[in-house]
Amino acid sequence: MMKKALILMAIAAVCSVFMCYTNEDSIKDKLCTKENVYMEIKRAGIQHADVVFAQIMLESANLKSKLTKTNNNFLGMKLPSKRQTTAVGEFHGYAKYFGWQDCVQDYLLYQNHMIGNKKMSRNQYLSYIGKKYSECGTYKKRILRVLKQNREFLRVQDSVFHCSTF
Repeated sequence: MMKKALILMAIAAVCSVFMCYTNEDSIKDKLCTKENVYMEIKRAGIQHADVVFAQIMLESANLKSKLTKTNNNFLGMKLPSKRQTTAVGEFHGYAKYFGWQDCVQDYLLYQNHMIGNKKMSRNQYLSYIGKKYSECGTYKKRILRVLKQNREFLRVQDSVFHCSTF
């Protein structure tokens, strides 16, 4: 009985290692998918990752917009003049990035520049981006709709990310 329990525990441990294994270095080689984008947002340490993911899904037409394809830019980011950037240039008035991961990193630079070390609640951040990030008066409402549509996806991805950080 004890031997069976030990064997089952060993099998469970090995399976959990394989299920949870994520090689963060290989993310640069990954395709621009919802899963990979969300993992990169989380890995980068961007505040309110779910909200930023919803912004990306909304602004990039679910990663299919022309700007996403031509500039690796899913957020409509312009080339900044007053902060650091990961952009490699500008194309058709928007920042152009070497890869999609660079767009995520640039959003982190943007977020750090705009809010610094301030800790905002999720609702405060939603209000902030609704006023400062978008000119659209319904931006917050639209982000909340995308969050609702992706609730289960985000829940699953958060558990995968949590598992891969151990």
